[in-house]
Amino acid sequence: MRVFIATRCVVTVVILAACTTSRKFFIRFRKKVFPGIVPEVLCTLYTGQKPLALHMGSKCYLLPSRLWTASRSGDEGLEARRSRKALEEDVVIMVSQNSNLADATHVASCTKAGALLRAEEEDQGRGTGPKMGDELVNHDDVVQVAILTGSTGVLGGAMARGLAARGANVVITSREQQQCDDVAGSIRESGGSAIGVVADVTKEEDLVRLRDETLAKWGKIDILVNAAGGNKKEAVVQPDGSFFDVPIDAVRGVMDLNFAGTVLPCIILGKAIAESEGGGTIVNIGSMAAEKATLTRVMGYSASKAAVTNFTRWLSVELAKKHGEKVRVNALAPGFFLGEQNRALLTNPDGSYSARGEDIVRGTPMNRFGQAEELVGPLVWLCSDASKFVTGAIIPIDGGFSVYSGV
Repeated sequence: MRVFIATRCVVTVVILAACTTSRKFFIRFRKKVFPGIVPEVLCTLYTGQKPLALHMGSKCYLLPSRLWTASRSGDEGLEARRSRKALEEDVVIMVSQNSNLADATHVASCTKAGALLRAEEEDQGRGTGPKMGDELVNHDDVVQVAILTGSTGVLGGAMARGLAARGANVVITSREQQQCDDVAGSIRESGGSAIGVVADVTKEEDLVRLRDETLAKWGKIDILVNAAGGNKKEAVVQPDGSFFDVPIDAVRGVMDLNFAGTVLPCIILGKAIAESEGGGTIVNIGSMAAEKATLTRVMGYSASKAAVTNFTRWLSVELAKKHGEKVRVNALAPGFFLGEQNRALLTNPDGSYSARGEDIVRGTPMNRFGQAEELVGPLVWLCSDASKFVTGAIIPIDGGFSVYSGV
């Protein structure tokens, strides 16, 4: 028995050392070929079992007596994360090629001992570590609870799905219960964890109920994303109109939705975060309308988002001074993303860009509109320990729009 144990240890050390010094030889994968020697030997040494059949072309988690696979969407990776308790004593042996290591890294972090190896694709020149946008929401083996206001819209929904795909328990909230249920249901169908709670971010009683229902369900709030917001047609100066004709009630309505609808959740839900044992993070949603020198026409919206940006910076200092590192406050400042609220302004009925849409694309060095999923990486980073020394930051997600002079 002692000889077997000694042999197992020696062979394991030799193989792992060889993998470190000569990765190309030992963990080179081809799309339809699995060189069984390294993972099979390691798996057999630790478990006495040979690895199960592989699904080629996907990420693979080789665990004692079990092999998890995850498609690029990460849905099956969620199932693996749900089994973290069963994995605590296990060893992650190998991960095959593919660009996103978020799920694999999480599984590895949930094991007391783990070897995470990645096959490199030499022709693609990819690194071996997770990218900034792959930082995990779940850290220290603790499932995070996230409330996202306005999360039935295009951008809010994408961010909610992004956090859920990385293991967070997500609360979907907007003013329509059916829409909340639909988004939460789609997340659950994909293997995530979500509930829908109807709430108007401008009404204190709704936010108190949202807080209480979340605490009753999951016992804490770790993340608040203030994605609720929008504009009113009456608060936009039309091409053939005049600023002097803009009704002040429309401006008040936009300010109430975007600014008060960010401040009030920070008061009610942010307090629950600050008073919790572990603290958490608040992420507001600003806009390029507040960052660029001047955007024409959208006077009310620009003013309200400028207020959100200023408030984000102010609150970050206030909470850091009084709560230390416990609560961080940052904001994402999206550039131009097509959604239901701005589609009529930026596109024609036939789907082509309007004159304003064309102006925006010309003013964006990357020469396109953003995609909603491109907000997820920065959001996950701000919600993770990877950004634990970051507060008061306004992160532009704009394809270079804010720094382009036009020349």
